Amino acid sequence: MTHTTDLDDRLWSATELAAWLRISPRTLQRLTAQGALPCRRVGTTPVFTQQAVLAALNAALSGPGAVTRSDQLVPLEAVQGPARQEIEEALRNAQVSAVRIGRQTRLIARELAGLRGG
Repeated sequence: MTHTTDLDDRLWSATELAAWLRISPRTLQRLTAQGALPCRRVGTTPVFTQQAVLAALNAALSGPGAVTRSDQLVPLEAVQGPARQEIEEALRNAQVSAVRIGRQTRLIARELAGLRGG
């Protein structure tokens, strides 16, 4: 029996996919365990195909509960379970980034003031 595969279907390691999705490897592991992201295993190592991941993401973005318009936004307090945890993690990451950007901006402003003699 011959099995054919699409040669354009890229394989991602868990580390590569987590980086591409900009989520932690632990979050990727949880999404995989919940069945939200399909994976195959090579031995004990999970691998993800590009087509399967993109199909799962498209289904999640267009399926029931998908937010497609601003009038469908809900307050964070109304979100429960894993989705709330993921949103809170993203907010924490955004806050850390904002603090870092603020520090860098102040350092640059001081350097510019020093160059101007002020």
